[in-house]
Amino acid sequence: MRLYECLGMDKTFSDMLKCLLYTFFLLINLNWDFVIILTALIVIDMFFGVVKSLFLDRTISVKTFLSGLCVKLMFLIIPMVVAVLGMALGWDFKFFVDLAIRTLVVNESLSIISNAISIKKKEEVKNVDIISMFLNFIRKNAVENFVKLISIPIEQEKKKKDE
Repeated sequence: MRLYECLGMDKTFSDMLKCLLYTFFLLINLNWDFVIILTALIVIDMFFGVVKSLFLDRTISVKTFLSGLCVKLMFLIIPMVVAVLGMALGWDFKFFVDLAIRTLVVNESLSIISNAISIKKKEEVKNVDIISMFLNFIRKNAVENFVKLISIPIEQEKKKKDE
């Protein structure tokens, strides 16, 4: 099924949307292999999450499933935001974009493993939240670099006034 058929939109608009997304992905130099792997891991993790809920006698609702899926899809936005943040600061954040994708792959892999352990033991196993640690790391470094970027011109202006 094509994108425009899925979303019930005009084919021309759908093609423009795809071109815009592809152009943006090229701009931020995103590694497509990791995106494909990450998407597959998200699907596998969602499946394991449903199976875990069945084994732990939890009710499975469409609302819970869709909200979990939306959260996981929002994870895919993280590398894009990191890349745009780097462009806004004037730095090449290719390393951080790759690091974001790899962190998401690790997070999904660990989630699958913890779901599998939960299924085997028939009890809840706590999952490590690597995403929050990574986002705090990025935010802290971005703020520090932004403050340095702003303070350099201010210090230069002060030196000019002192002379």
